[in-house]
Amino acid sequence: MTEKKLSLKQHRSIALFLQKDYKGLNKGDIAAKVGVSDRTLRRWLQDKEYQGELSRQSTALMRHFLPTVYSELRRIISSDETADKTKIKAIELFLRSQGLLKDREHVNVTATNDQDSDNSFAAILAGLN
Repeated sequence: MTEKKLSLKQHRSIALFLQKDYKGLNKGDIAAKVGVSDRTLRRWLQDKEYQGELSRQSTALMRHFLPTVYSELRRIISSDETADKTKIKAIELFLRSQGLLKDREHVNVTATNDQDSDNSFAAILAGLN
């Protein structure tokens, strides 16, 4: 399967989407700046290749903010003026971002009904009394 290439207008619209929040742009503004209809822009937004490129560029842009985010988290955690609940949340966010904290850990356990194991366990329990 051949991967289709995005047009120059599609790339320009992606760049504008990445700037829309701080430039105050909406979808209509982006379509007008690129020279396409709102309908065309909506169709692009449904396209898998377009979505993939928008996602890749968004992720790359967000990586540039990581040093600032980490610095702010350190400031929050280190400040005597920060409430403990806020510090805990900041620590949680940092650990999650590093893959060191997960919501759930799945553990698979296989239990057997083994008389010898039951007797060994009963003997250990009796020894504790």
